[in-house]
Amino acid sequence: MDAIFILSGDFSAEKGKKGRGRDETTGVICIKVYNRKAFGGSGKLCGEQKELTVGRRGGKGGARKGARKEGRSEGKGGRKTGQERRPEKSELQSGRKNFFCGPKNSGRRVAVRGKLWYNRSMEKLRTDVHTHTTFSADGISPMEEMLKKAEEKELAFYGISEHFDYDYLVNGIPFYGGEEATYTDPDAYFPHARSLAAAYAGKLRVLVGGEFGYTDNRKAWTLYRELEEKYRPDFVVNSVHTNGKYDYSDSENRPYRNADGTLRPKSEAYREYFGFVRRSLDVPYGYDIVGHITYCTRYAPYADRRARWEEFRAEIDSILCGIIARRKILEVNSSCRGAAGDFLPGRDILSRYYELGGRKLSFASDAHDVSRVADKRETVVKALRGLGFDRITVPCRGRHVEVEL
Repeated sequence: MDAIFILSGDFSAEKGKKGRGRDETTGVICIKVYNRKAFGGSGKLCGEQKELTVGRRGGKGGARKGARKEGRSEGKGGRKTGQERRPEKSELQSGRKNFFCGPKNSGRRVAVRGKLWYNRSMEKLRTDVHTHTTFSADGISPMEEMLKKAEEKELAFYGISEHFDYDYLVNGIPFYGGEEATYTDPDAYFPHARSLAAAYAGKLRVLVGGEFGYTDNRKAWTLYRELEEKYRPDFVVNSVHTNGKYDYSDSENRPYRNADGTLRPKSEAYREYFGFVRRSLDVPYGYDIVGHITYCTRYAPYADRRARWEEFRAEIDSILCGIIARRKILEVNSSCRGAAGDFLPGRDILSRYYELGGRKLSFASDAHDVSRVADKRETVVKALRGLGFDRITVPCRGRHVEVEL
């Protein structure tokens, strides 16, 4: 079955003029193939990866008449018929209404709601925005293999977020179980990832980003700002992995122990962790996603690892309200690694986020090898729908693309 495949996200649009039944907004989106059934048996209106105009219906005849008239006038001008003028920044806007799609000047436009996303099986488009490759110290599979797997799973948006662990660097923290520290080389990573992103254009939207490990040490903040200014990542995941001395995955569980080796109370260790997460929201460098909150529960040595909202109301509410106020995205991470439940954070925290008005969520497998690309996504989607969420938010260079669940 052919299917509509909108790859461009929030499209750029330029305002048209009003008059004689015309109140038009036109712009360009990228469509892979139309679906015959979805569009009333009209069949394919374009080949694959064509740019199509998008018009909002004005009055009677609206966009269609406007399109034909516009096409004739353009044919007489200097531009070739069908060529789009690049809109000025002041003219750019986003839309969520019903739009008409079709080859420019053909007069054949088909109604389609903006931001409807499908894969080839006419299911809603899949996303996975937080993954790693061998460019990260703990990555297992090469980038080429990860992208191939993402394409096989019919993902529409795939985000690579290699570790930039400057929190380890500035604090001298032992690296992942005491291994010698190695760091992602941005001079190698960004050009390579972007070349592959270009190769996958039209098949898979590859977002080239990074995961920044938060620390109270401001030296790391400077390094993150410099990296952003030089390499301009498509998105940034803001995560807490350490307490300034040890990784929460430390093999000796030192973040959870006192100096004499005795186990700290869970409430004390977790409140310390939540404090780091809350302070991470106020960093001076840019970020889009707040990554895997309750990360500490993956490795905690307690019989009951869970961090319940009922136990940490004040701390968790402060974080959730901070995310909402800053218009950031809360990550739902399916890599639990022994923590209770199928994803982080748990249903109770996600339910509270919804209750507080939070709607921006991202899905992350946190895959480090091909076997986990988009892992447990359907489990997460089912849970989110049950809580009332109806969309996933995908960040790209400051813009938020909303993909329906």
